[in-house]
Amino acid sequence: HLIHALHNHAFLFVVFIIMILTDAITSWVEPGTKGLWTDSAIWLDTIMMIWIPLYLLISLKKVYRQGWALTLIKFSLLGVSYMFLLVTVTSAAALAGFVLL
Repeated sequence: HLIHALHNHAFLFVVFIIMILTDAITSWVEPGTKGLWTDSAIWLDTIMMIWIPLYLLISLKKVYRQGWALTLIKFSLLGVSYMFLLVTVTSAAALAGFVLL
């Protein structure tokens, strides 16, 4: 479970780094908001944002070798719990940072 979680987080970090670099290069090459580089960056960001949940779902299916119904249920429950924990911890860190200033 830990190896799979680390693999998925590494995948997310690499995708987000690619998106950040693409946006930085686009704003450096093409400072305006219109043009081929900007349109390409928008398309790449859109494709990657669609690919992220698909990749996570497919990896869950491949690693645990279960049917699609059970995989979708697990994917949904994991997604909801992960988002709940992410929002809770982020809010607590922000509140602690605000209070400790």
